[in-house]
Amino acid sequence: MINNQTRLVSVKTYLNLQLINASDILCCVSAGRTADVILVSGKSIQTMHSLKELEEKLKHGRFLRCHAKYLINLEHPLTYDSQNREIELSNNMKLSVAKDRKALVTKILNNSLF
Repeated sequence: MINNQTRLVSVKTYLNLQLINASDILCCVSAGRTADVILVSGKSIQTMHSLKELEEKLKHGRFLRCHAKYLINLEHPLTYDSQNREIELSNNMKLSVAKDRKALVTKILNNSLF
């Protein structure tokens, strides 16, 4: 759903359905069969979606699956340490990059304007 150039994403939680501005999402983290959405504000939303479902909802945005456990918003990386395969996000959160995704992550981040 797009509203005034803002992409809103519907996220089902245990209590309700929330609409979240995609640019407010820092990353999504797998929590087994479900995933948590971490917002720029620091708030964490426990969803009823799998990481794969969230990836599908966010596929038209600037999101990248850097690891089986992580989906990051490409608007928020601060640094990328390719040697240690680690991305630091704008909130200083550090996430691992999977070995098999290192080349793709490096290519995308080298071509991104962030």
